[in-house]
Amino acid sequence: MRNGPRRASEPLGLRAWYREVYTASGGLVTEWTDKSGNAFHATASGGARPSEIASDAGVNNNPSFDFNNNDAFTGVAFSNVISATAFSVYVGYTTTTLGYNNSALEDNAAFICRTTTPYHFAFMTKSGGSSGLYAAIDTDGGASGNAVLAGPVTATINTWKIAVMRKNGTTLFVRNRGGTEASAACGDASDLSDIFAIGGPSTGFSGRLFEVRFYNKSHSAGAQDTIMSNMAAYAAL
Repeated sequence: MRNGPRRASEPLGLRAWYREVYTASGGLVTEWTDKSGNAFHATASGGARPSEIASDAGVNNNPSFDFNNNDAFTGVAFSNVISATAFSVYVGYTTTTLGYNNSALEDNAAFICRTTTPYHFAFMTKSGGSSGLYAAIDTDGGASGNAVLAGPVTATINTWKIAVMRKNGTTLFVRNRGGTEASAACGDASDLSDIFAIGGPSTGFSGRLFEVRFYNKSHSAGAQDTIMSNMAAYAAL
């Protein structure tokens, strides 16, 4: 398994990296190019193409993409970018739409998920009594119909945040930059042959993303801080 290039100060294990390099036509994005060197490019077509924000003041006038409900990029099989027992997924995101009944967040809105059974691997917001950002993962191939949830951590509409979803052995974690981790016990990630999506095919994510990274290692707190600080420096957050 070939890991992509990295800055000298960043941890090993980079498998896919999406930021600033993309293809757009008529203001709609058709490809988010993988900067890792592994060529795991993510593509979008038809009515699922996110809108291009070529200069987003919220992220230091760098590009971001606006996802309207079911817009999404389709990537490659999860087995290319994570392992069943260890991974770290980083996202620079903001939500832009209120949830049901004007709740603070959209309910079950995932911006990283599986394409066939989205909530069996999802980086997602939920509303209700425990609203916020969650990590969700299925560990039994869907036999129970339920996924383990770690969270919530803070997510606020129209506020840019950088977050990490990671798995280390039998524990799933979720954390915001500058915050503490929430965790839940879980088994191995199942069905890594499924394709990952960036955005919300059938999950209804409305918001913007400026960066996504996949690593096939579970990072320490110090390694997480290094990566999220580099992302924050780029976006002036």
